[in-house]
Amino acid sequence: EYSLMAVNSQSMSRYVSNVYGRTADLIAYPGINPVAQTSVPAMGKRAVYVGRLWHHKRIDLLVRAIAELDEGYLDIVGQGPELENLQQLSARLGVQDRVVFHGKLSVEAVAALYESATCGAYVPLREPFGMMPLEVAAFGRPVIVAPEGGYSEILDERAVIVVMPTPRAIARAMKRLFDDPKLAKRKGE
Repeated sequence: EYSLMAVNSQSMSRYVSNVYGRTADLIAYPGINPVAQTSVPAMGKRAVYVGRLWHHKRIDLLVRAIAELDEGYLDIVGQGPELENLQQLSARLGVQDRVVFHGKLSVEAVAALYESATCGAYVPLREPFGMMPLEVAAFGRPVIVAPEGGYSEILDERAVIVVMPTPRAIARAMKRLFDDPKLAKRKGE
């Protein structure tokens, strides 16, 4: 008996092959509903992360990146076991007034945050796909990403800034987008 195996990215296909010794029969990329109209990235120097607050998502690197900058905000949407650690980290780094924890939000509220953002930031470890970069890009926002994950099979350097997953590299990318509206607009388009 043969069963069809579908995966959500080439990255996941390689993982399945390495771990289980089986080749995927089909790669089916997840889809998103594009917005009817996009706007230019907001000037408010805001980066946004939306997703589960798990250790492997490396959200702490985003908090540390904001702490390296003299200005700018980080909106974090989601719930998970890292919430308290992230809140304590932002307080310890003195950026609790610039890191906003929104918890779980409605689809409409997340859309409003994407609209008010300058960019998205998403640097997880071994992400099979990752929907958030596509969602942010659909709103016409550039995305700061790590050089791994299935999203890199869909979004290229025209829409993203690929960084090594370190606070300093992420902070530099945020600053570039915060300070250069033309660059943010070009990558958002």
